Amino acid sequence: LARHLLAVGRRKQAREVAMRAADGLRGRGDPDAAISLLAAAASGEKSRNWRLRFAEEMSALHELAGDHEEGIACLESALRGDLGPPGTRDAVRIRRRLGVHHHRAGSAEKALELFREVLAMADPRRDVEELIFVGSELAELHTLRGEYVEAEEACRRALALLSKAIRAGEEFRSRMEVTLRASLGHLELRRMSLDRAKQELEAAARLARSFGTTAIQALILNNLGIVHNQLNDFSDCNSVAGSMN
Repeated sequence: LARHLLAVGRRKQAREVAMRAADGLRGRGDPDAAISLLAAAASGEKSRNWRLRFAEEMSALHELAGDHEEGIACLESALRGDLGPPGTRDAVRIRRRLGVHHHRAGSAEKALELFREVLAMADPRRDVEELIFVGSELAELHTLRGEYVEAEEACRRALALLSKAIRAGEEFRSRMEVTLRASLGHLELRRMSLDRAKQELEAAARLARSFGTTAIQALILNNLGIVHNQLNDFSDCNSVAGSMN
């Protein structure tokens, strides 16, 4: 229907139809078809706001598919032409999303550049969720680079923001606490501070039962199994392994 509406020039009606259809295709596990539909809807779009909406939705679908180079391509065009002045909500959000794509694609330096831009331009009250997201990304990025002091600072800063982010909603706060506690556990494991790693990972694992994705639960349990193994807690290690099956 969306493609038919586009073909007969009824773009205003086609926009929402395309977004709903893309959401349905995502739910059926066909992100490629959803991206193709949104790309068709975005082609020739004259509204800046709708170009940005389509670009963000395609970016999210590329992230879901693990195709971060394509996600970067979607958002780079928005960064160059559709964001308006720096410091707006859109400018902060797109830079954060683009930084995540670069991080996942292995471009750590570019990701750091974008995340630092977010930290510099974000409004702490308006953009608190974006700042928490960036803190979680920086924590992992610095950990993987062996920059443990910077990793802990980013994580603690994000947790402090999270404790005050009452308007963000329980689901967001709980989900991000899982991520941040898991990052702290990973950091302490890298430092070989095993008791502290165990404490953080067990806290993350408890929260993840209700609020974590399958992927992050598996990551937490994997790191917790390594901790138990290093502590020679083989019975607990086996218990963790059993919970992953």
